[in-house]
Amino acid sequence: MPRRAFLFFLSAVFGVIFFLFTDFVKSDYFKQIDFDLIVKLQDKIPSSLTPIFTSTSTIASFEISVFLLILLTIFLFFKKRWGAVFILPLLAVAHLIEIYGKTLINHISPPMYFVKEFDTVLFPSWYSHPEFSYPSGHAMRTTFLVIVLAGIVMATKIKHRKALVFFLFLFALITILGRVALGTHWPTDVVGGALLGIIFS
Repeated sequence: MPRRAFLFFLSAVFGVIFFLFTDFVKSDYFKQIDFDLIVKLQDKIPSSLTPIFTSTSTIASFEISVFLLILLTIFLFFKKRWGAVFILPLLAVAHLIEIYGKTLINHISPPMYFVKEFDTVLFPSWYSHPEFSYPSGHAMRTTFLVIVLAGIVMATKIKHRKALVFFLFLFALITILGRVALGTHWPTDVVGGALLGIIFS
């Protein structure tokens, strides 16, 4: 199977998984699991890591993620990688699905008593606590950005590219875990967001 066809097939598989998972979330199948996991995570993860989670969440904000992807697109254009023209439109479609999900699925955000201090100076969104939280936009953007960057890095001949890809995925993991540890999302929110990011990346 050609590489491009395989990637389309893989995207379709994750699309089916996302659809099924979303249906379970809508049915409140994971409600108790969500609650138990967020309690255990916040109990086990020390509060000293809150600034790290806050920083990675800020990088995964809409403004910074889009800015980084614009820079990446420009860089790829200079390298005559014309397929880069699809990067921002694909992210836009993923965002539309995220917004649609938050209006269609009544998945209430974690209560305020779960939310830890979210002191970001550049993009202070901590005061805004959205009513519905599925899927997570931060998880979607992080996964999208990291997979696109990892694919580009692996296509180059730079040294230690595998180590760089490892750190990219470590960043994604920390960001996604941080959304739950900060109490801004349920575990199912970040799983759904990550699946959405995988589909479009």
